[in-house]
Amino acid sequence: MRTSVIVAREFNVPYRRLLARVNGQTALQERPTQNNILTNDQECAVKAWIDNVDLMGIPPTNRMIISCANAILQDANPHVQPPPTVGTGWVYRFTKRIGYTRVKQKIIDPKRLEAEDLGVIQTWFDRLEIQLRINKITPSKLWNFDETGFQVGQGKNESIVTQFPRTSTRIASASSRESLTIIESVSAAGKVIPPLIILKGKHHMEEWYQNLFEDDYCVAYSEKGYSNAELTYEWLHHFDLSTQEYAKNGYRMLLMDNFKAHLTYEFIEHCRKQKIIIYCFPPHTTHFLQPLDDIPFQAYKHFHGIEVNKQMRAGAYDFDKYDFLYHLATVRNQTFTSRIIRAGFRDVGIHPYNPELVMDKLNAAEILDAVPILEIYDGEEQAIPSSPTTRSTSPPLDSYKIGRHIKKIEQDLELIKEGIKHISPNLERRVRRIMKGSLINAQISASHRRQVNHLLDVNRRKSKAKTRRQILNVGGVLTVRDANTKIEARKVLEIEKR
Repeated sequence: MRTSVIVAREFNVPYRRLLARVNGQTALQERPTQNNILTNDQECAVKAWIDNVDLMGIPPTNRMIISCANAILQDANPHVQPPPTVGTGWVYRFTKRIGYTRVKQKIIDPKRLEAEDLGVIQTWFDRLEIQLRINKITPSKLWNFDETGFQVGQGKNESIVTQFPRTSTRIASASSRESLTIIESVSAAGKVIPPLIILKGKHHMEEWYQNLFEDDYCVAYSEKGYSNAELTYEWLHHFDLSTQEYAKNGYRMLLMDNFKAHLTYEFIEHCRKQKIIIYCFPPHTTHFLQPLDDIPFQAYKHFHGIEVNKQMRAGAYDFDKYDFLYHLATVRNQTFTSRIIRAGFRDVGIHPYNPELVMDKLNAAEILDAVPILEIYDGEEQAIPSSPTTRSTSPPLDSYKIGRHIKKIEQDLELIKEGIKHISPNLERRVRRIMKGSLINAQISASHRRQVNHLLDVNRRKSKAKTRRQILNVGGVLTVRDANTKIEARKVLEIEKR
């Protein structure tokens, strides 16, 4: 006992830790983990995959690691439905256990702070409460609309896991900087109507509609890809038709900014005739009063940036407007969930009615630093499509079949050990090392095949010949359904002329 005290003091280590090691207790990092859904071999495969993609200069994100682990579990359990998956917190525990560093990749970080008059904001809320009560505006009749612009090739900051934190702090954003505008509208009940997509151009192009698969989306064009008074007025007709089922002969309220293109005479008159109450935000307050500007549009840019980064990490750097249109439905499905929409109205104090939420933010010294954390709304990355099965005469190389062979070999080893008393320990160790290496390599190969198939899918879609055909005699807003109808009619007419 006294010797342990002297040694601990001499080497400057905690006495109780030294005593525990003397008594045979292992370090926390060396103890086998409990209740792991992944086996040691599968965890080694995940770690090897992380090392591989990290060395290629593509340090993985949390979603990529979770997707890799889930794919390994799916390969190892092909007959289990649904296949087992790791939990949302697994990746944090796993990367901490293997000692990897988590850093934030940065692109840009703009901030703009502006203080507002508390009296003006309180008066606005008081008038809103009166309007809601007098006109019997329920959550399903309370709508907010706004437009947001996208740089179609602009990625986002993401956390990665890497062994090289000093050299992996940045990620190249995709090349396209073309802009477009989307007008969205959501209700306090958590509903969303189809968007109006405004692209830069002078005609409706058939290529746009070959990458859009939702028939109720509306598409328009303008010279610079921005909205204007005419397109906003056409969107109002789209809003009127899309929300009539919620109105039920009652009033609807439309929360909006006071941008001059939104407040034309035609716009206001149509709202009056259709019992749509316009209620504008005070100037320069939409960043903390408008529901769409709070969580929903932040999530919109968040999930769009993820799609750009996913394509970039797959090796396809050119993310253009056709890729944007192709991924738009996926991005909107992740963004405009009932939970996120309701959170947008809740966090600005509109529904449920609670002006104190906004007042507390205005009284804070750092008003805009309290940006909602998007991770709580982050969806799991979609599973990468597996390669098509082909008949082969080569030995089985997938992890499930190799795992079955390994179990049989281990049973045979036990029988051999019972029959041969003096079997060499080195032989047994070498055989087990070969089996473990084979299983790990099979799991890594499966992950690489999924990555290659993902890249091939992107390249196949992008290498498709582009068409510059115009949809003739059409202007203004056009739905995807109507556009595809005109395209099919044009094809039939061309065949008849042959």
